[in-house]
Amino acid sequence: MKARLKKLASPPYPDIICEIDGCEIGIEVAHLYGSQRDARLTFGRSKPIEKTMEHRVKHAMVPLNDRIPYDLNVILNSKAQKNYPGVTWLLIRNAYPLWDFNDFQSYIDQINIPDCHHFENIWLLCDRQGLSDAIRLYPSNKL
Repeated sequence: MKARLKKLASPPYPDIICEIDGCEIGIEVAHLYGSQRDARLTFGRSKPIEKTMEHRVKHAMVPLNDRIPYDLNVILNSKAQKNYPGVTWLLIRNAYPLWDFNDFQSYIDQINIPDCHHFENIWLLCDRQGLSDAIRLYPSNKL
């Protein structure tokens, strides 16, 4: 497969316009952090209440195997509500350092692709550095 970045785009277009094997494809990029709180902590934007011991303990008590698939499904549902001009792929980049390809494979049955969405392909990059494998979520490879 030969790919080339053509341009960065703004709404209503997807984030990136590429040429892949001679076809122009829009790529919408989303990031999975584990939770909104985890995302805010990653960027140093946590809310004052999130720094309290009570709140930190409450958040830590939610198991990762509940939190990560749930937030991934929130992203999938949110992106499914949008329409993009032309052929578009969704690329979800896992930015949560404690999960990788094997973790996502273990919970693949908890990942719910909405019945109605605009994407030709949906891919999950399973770690921040792109060192572990990617999973094609749609069309599904499941039998």
